[in-house]
Amino acid sequence: MVLRVLLAIASPVFGQTMRRIAEAATELLPWPVVVDEVKDLPQLEEKLSTHPATLLLLDWEWEREIAFSLIPRLFELNPALRIVVLLPPAAPKAYRAALWEAGACASTPRDRLDEEWMATVLCLVRRAMEREGLLSANPAQGSNP
Repeated sequence: MVLRVLLAIASPVFGQTMRRIAEAATELLPWPVVVDEVKDLPQLEEKLSTHPATLLLLDWEWEREIAFSLIPRLFELNPALRIVVLLPPAAPKAYRAALWEAGACASTPRDRLDEEWMATVLCLVRRAMEREGLLSANPAQGSNP
């Protein structure tokens, strides 16, 4: 099984930027990563229920009205899920605290993303999933998406 990154991005322009960052980051890594996108909540729920080794990059603008209640619901579909919330640049500290309480792994401002950041996040998530037995420690054994 490979690590799957799901992009839940509100803006088409920001979505395109995140795809480029994700593609550049995966070229830096020695193991396979599948990058996919979701357009709406039903599609997200369906993809989460079928693939346990998933990192969700959730744009705050994607479901901002329900973000705090959405995160715990997503863990019901996929308890092994990792979520990183992409916040607006001036997001107050209270947002981060609430997202942490809801179960998000981390949050980061949207204006501080690049391929090195993404590669680091992917590496940390993969290592955690290896320790938990969700991914093989040998990347050559996990080439099926």
